[in-house]
Amino acid sequence: MPAQMEQYLKAPNLASTLNRAATFSTSEGFDGSTAWVQNMAGMVSDAPAIDLARDKRSGGLYEPVTLKQEYSRLEVQGIEKVDGREAYLVAGFPQGDSPERLYFETTTGLLLRKITILPTPFGSSPFEVDYDDYRDSGSGVKMPFWIRMIPAIPRSAMASRSSIRIQKVQDNVTVDSSKFSKPQPRAASVQP
Repeated sequence: MPAQMEQYLKAPNLASTLNRAATFSTSEGFDGSTAWVQNMAGMVSDAPAIDLARDKRSGGLYEPVTLKQEYSRLEVQGIEKVDGREAYLVAGFPQGDSPERLYFETTTGLLLRKITILPTPFGSSPFEVDYDDYRDSGSGVKMPFWIRMIPAIPRSAMASRSSIRIQKVQDNVTVDSSKFSKPQPRAASVQP
């Protein structure tokens, strides 16, 4: 289903994403201490504890440059193909969490894929994110302008997929901190 997405990142670790489709909207965010999600019905809930720990660890805006802080240990485990390109497979071992697999292209060093494991009541579930079409965002920083996820979002049906095409990146703009606040749930409407 096509949707418009807006994502805001603010140093040191604030993040917010708003998804708007023709008939609904959803959002999620991290305000530096609380991770939250708002579903299509407007219900707001705290994200699971493991997601909160990952949000705190990943650092949002600085994630690509804080790998040494994000993982207690990094280990190169070989070279594998990702969409026909050779990539270094690096296992990242975060404190108190499952290892993550990161694939960096051998020629550019850019991250091509990240695989994390999500614990669920039914067992472990992989979450795979592919990054492609890197471009200079205008500030000398290369950003992926195409992101693919399997499943579509971390806690959705495994058969789902999503693709995100970035249309515009704005660097170094002022972002109001209220964008990262946990929203109040929508009031239920009462029918007479």
